[in-house]
Amino acid sequence: MKQRVTRNKQRPPGTDKPDGTFRERFHGLLSMAKIALFLSVLTLFCLILFKMTQVFFQPIGEVRYRGNDILSRTDILEQLHIPDNTPFYAIDPYVLTRRLAAIPWVQKAQVRKQFPSILDILIKERLPVAYLRTSRGFYFLDEQGVVLDLKPYPFKKDFIVIEDLTLTDLSPGEKLTNNALQHAFTLIQMLKKSEVLPLEAVSEIIISDPLNIQLTTVSGPFLLKFGVDHFQNKLNNLEQALPEIYKRRNRIQSLDLRYKNKIAASLKTETN
Repeated sequence: MKQRVTRNKQRPPGTDKPDGTFRERFHGLLSMAKIALFLSVLTLFCLILFKMTQVFFQPIGEVRYRGNDILSRTDILEQLHIPDNTPFYAIDPYVLTRRLAAIPWVQKAQVRKQFPSILDILIKERLPVAYLRTSRGFYFLDEQGVVLDLKPYPFKKDFIVIEDLTLTDLSPGEKLTNNALQHAFTLIQMLKKSEVLPLEAVSEIIISDPLNIQLTTVSGPFLLKFGVDHFQNKLNNLEQALPEIYKRRNRIQSLDLRYKNKIAASLKTETN
């Protein structure tokens, strides 16, 4: 009977590896990779934090102005009153907007912060429509009756003069709401469309008497008394009387249009 002989196969020297050695090395490399990744993320976070700190604590880098045709940049900066080296993060756009809105010439303002250190200023300025002459001097008036101090106006335009010598103490930014001024504004809008008496033919509107709006013409000059109502009817009466007025233009001093269907003329006094 044959016996089966089993031989033990021997591995070449140096090829024997204890159980678990490869697994341990793999876990070691994985731990090192995790540590390296953690250090990379931490370094990136610290860098971002450092850059953000620089941005937040740096002063304003640039100021952009838009819409200021009348106000100078100096006027705006003085009103903003931002101390030197103020950190950008400490700038409050709402507070700065309120400060700009306090300027009489400013109708609307908006201040915004833009990354990284830009201050954007948008201004809508009031537009004057007339000069206001008072007992204390001249001002500008906008269409809402807001009193504005005189500044160099960048656009070529001849403004009509509204005179009210009863006004004494006025401050820029004050809004006039008296009826006489509203009547004057109404008359101005009508004269812009009138062919009989265009606005360019009028040099001054006098509202010192609240019950009698008066106009001074450029040529002549004539003083026209309009009262406070029915302006269109009075312009129609003036149109009908123009031929007769033209004949006597050298003798006429003033015209009273306050009557319903007629015009009373006051003649110049002859001097020897």
